[in-house]
Amino acid sequence: MAFAIAVSGSDVYVAGYAFNGNGMAVAKYWNNGNPVSLSDGSRHADAHAIAVSGSDVYVAGYAAEGTELTDVNGNVYRNWIAKYWKNGNPVSLTDGSLYAQALAIAVSGSDVYVAGFEYNGDGTSSLAKYWKNGNPVSLTDGSQYGFARGIALQP
Repeated sequence: MAFAIAVSGSDVYVAGYAFNGNGMAVAKYWNNGNPVSLSDGSRHADAHAIAVSGSDVYVAGYAAEGTELTDVNGNVYRNWIAKYWKNGNPVSLTDGSLYAQALAIAVSGSDVYVAGFEYNGDGTSSLAKYWKNGNPVSLTDGSQYGFARGIALQP
C-alpha cells in the first residue's frame, strides 16, 4: 500500500508498506520502482510519508515495537512507536509506552520535522505533535483527540 510520493530530479520515491509471507506489514519505500525495506518483518511497521534532501531519503512511519499489552479479548499486541528512517536507519521519536504514529515529514537543511500524534495514558485522547530533530512539540492540550497529518515548511 502506498501513502506518499516525493520526486527529486528524475527519481520518484514512494513510501508505504507490503505484507510479507507471515502476514506482517513491512515498512518500505520504492526508488524508481526498486523496493527498500525499512523494517525486518518481525513486527508490523508502516511508512506514511517521504522526503528527499540531496542524497538523503527520510521516511516517517511507525512500528509495533513498544510496550506489550493485552486487550479485553486476551489478544497481545504492542504499542506503535513513532519513528522516521534516514537512509534506512531508524530514529525513534517516542519510547513505546504510549501508542504513537508519525504521519508526515519535511526536511530543511539539517533540521528534520515530523508530524503525528501520541495517545495519552488512558486512551481517552491524543496529543497532536510535531518533532523537530527528535524534540516533541505538542500542538494540542490532550483534552480531546488531536492528530497532525501533514507538515510544510516555508522556503
